[in-house]
Amino acid sequence: MLCRKKPNTPPSLNISVFDRIIEGEDAATRKRLARQLAELVADRATPPAEREEVTGPLLKLLMDPQRDIRAAIAEILTPVAGLHADIVFAIAADDDDIALPFIRLSPSIIGGRQMAIFEAGDKARRKALAGRCDLEPKTVTAMALKGCRDIILTLLGNASIKISDADLKRIYVRWRKDVKVTEKLLKYPGLPLVIRAAHVRAASRRLREQLAKGSLMAGRDIQATVLRAQEDSLVDILTQARTRAELVEVLAFMSNREMLTPSVILRAGCHGHIRVLEQSLAFLAGVKGKRMARFVKSGRGLPLRAILAKSGLPQSCHLLVRAIFDTARDMAESEEHGRIAPPEAFGRALLEKLASGYDRIAVHDKTRQVELLARFCDDKTRVLAEHFCTGLLQAAA
Repeated sequence: MLCRKKPNTPPSLNISVFDRIIEGEDAATRKRLARQLAELVADRATPPAEREEVTGPLLKLLMDPQRDIRAAIAEILTPVAGLHADIVFAIAADDDDIALPFIRLSPSIIGGRQMAIFEAGDKARRKALAGRCDLEPKTVTAMALKGCRDIILTLLGNASIKISDADLKRIYVRWRKDVKVTEKLLKYPGLPLVIRAAHVRAASRRLREQLAKGSLMAGRDIQATVLRAQEDSLVDILTQARTRAELVEVLAFMSNREMLTPSVILRAGCHGHIRVLEQSLAFLAGVKGKRMARFVKSGRGLPLRAILAKSGLPQSCHLLVRAIFDTARDMAESEEHGRIAPPEAFGRALLEKLASGYDRIAVHDKTRQVELLARFCDDKTRVLAEHFCTGLLQAAA
């Protein structure tokens, strides 16, 4: 059916034959022509000039009223790269059962073509686009800014792409009140810690509001439980920082929103998260992180009272902070290199440090520090700390 002229006689194909078939032949003949032309375009050996020549007839066949003719073309051309833009958009505008598989898989939908389909497409086409393995960063950003709920869920479930931190933040800002979106977002690998911190804050606020409106008014015990859960979650988030830069970023975020409280910092320290404690103090006191780390490791070089004063932490917790750092050094010397003690083991060692160390510190002052420890440590250490304080008070009486 394809009629080639002599190699040196342009054009290489007699496309007038195609036009006559398209305009005058039956559906079966048109379908055979459609498949032949599509296969010609799909063949890598076809010269570019011949591909260009059959573009017009192919486009006419992509407008054919017979669905199976259009579907045959789309099926053949779906795996083909470098298709003419007009062919791409003609297939993408076809019926859903023809267009959507093509939009999901065609390697010809790249660059600005993705944005064009997103801007002009309906929900179904946008959703198909969101499932592609080669989404352009600009397309992802457009989806984060303007995509509907289903598009966002598809985007978050697309394991073949990496959504930027900026786009993840955009998604959270838009959809933070949607439970299904936030659940999927919080499971996203490498989610910025600032998003996790913001979600903890928002969830805690909503819970307090619900308790206040409910039939059971939020008494002091319930408020304390909610606050402790919030602080525990924030500490857990801080410990997930993989680098000093990531930790400083989330510390700055929490500080700007009044979330980096003395309670959070001391809770981290009492659970043995020394890096969080040292970098929090360094950030709040305006001390270089590396210098602070050297001080913690050696116990010399920076006056702890001055650091506490600059950081805003009360001087009343000076001995507790000192004991945390001292305990960490003691355990580092006795434990295997790189091993991190569990909170219970660290809490017990810290309690022993406060109870038996620092001979020059008055018993009354030690008791106050142990009481502080009981507020911020793990549950097992809290019981021991409370028994210790009770024993001292009974002895003093």
